[in-house]
Amino acid sequence: MNTELEKLHIPGAAVVVTQEDHILFSKGYGYEDLEPKRAFDPAKTMVRVGSLTKSFSASATMKLVEQNKLDLNEDVNRYLHSYKASQYQNHPFNLHQLLTHTAGLDEAIYDINSSTRAGVLPTEQYLSTYFENQPPIRKPGIQYEYSNVAFSLIGNIG
Repeated sequence: MNTELEKLHIPGAAVVVTQEDHILFSKGYGYEDLEPKRAFDPAKTMVRVGSLTKSFSASATMKLVEQNKLDLNEDVNRYLHSYKASQYQNHPFNLHQLLTHTAGLDEAIYDINSSTRAGVLPTEQYLSTYFENQPPIRKPGIQYEYSNVAFSLIGNIG
């Protein structure tokens, strides 16, 4: 781990192995903060989840696909009820394209930050506003473009 952290210029990381609700192994590597050099402690170091949630969303989505509750190739609008995702020139996009960051969505950001909890928009309201203001910018399935919005939409579907 230390060799990889150094090679990739990552200051610190944790490895935690679980089985059901038991921690089998837990160890920190490197530093949580380079100034001052504080060791990375998996029990105490705060790790912001950020894009880690995409793995969980993808896993949950694939479980629903395995259970035939979702279809990877179906227009996502089939699964949306209170709003619809806009399309690029009448080309619908699907879950497969959302999961692979090829849905043609732009990474514009609207009203996601707030200084108070009361100011945070519910996901469904945010996505409805997003698709009203920002249609996809390219035909789906053509180009990879990392998309937080895609995974927000996946989470809103599942």
